[in-house]
Amino acid sequence: MKVTIKEIIKEIIKESNDKKQRYYDKISKVMNPPYFVDLEKLGVPQDEWEDVFKTLYKYDVLVDTSLDGRGKFRGIITDKKSNILYSEGEGGNYDIREFDKNDNVIYHFKSDGKGNDSWAKSVFNGDEGLIYYENSKGRLMDKVKGIDINDPNSEYFEWHWLFNLL
Repeated sequence: MKVTIKEIIKEIIKESNDKKQRYYDKISKVMNPPYFVDLEKLGVPQDEWEDVFKTLYKYDVLVDTSLDGRGKFRGIITDKKSNILYSEGEGGNYDIREFDKNDNVIYHFKSDGKGNDSWAKSVFNGDEGLIYYENSKGRLMDKVKGIDINDPNSEYFEWHWLFNLL
């Protein structure tokens, strides 16, 4: 069996890439939000952050870090559709979002606590648009069952009104 220099170089590159990927795997498992602050503390070079986040999210992402108008650090991670998956600002405050396949926000967490006490769930149908919605404040709309508890003509309105008084 004849081994060529080209094959040796391919093997060296493959080994190098495997080592890099193992490094990214390890970093993505130990880092915690606020991610950008943590990556700096871990000493990860900024030019490798995008690869670390691709490993964390398990798909291609875009990473943008910059200084805002006041010279404060800001970082944003988006998917290919420009959905903001993660943003981090001054002092390490951060937001984490998850999206469904139709680009609807299905999870949103804010590290400052503002807005974390509420949640919303939406279901969309390609033909009809929004067909179901409920949130932690008691709003419910279900087009399939014909329910809208904020509609005074709904049989559920009185129950919903009394429940919110409790």
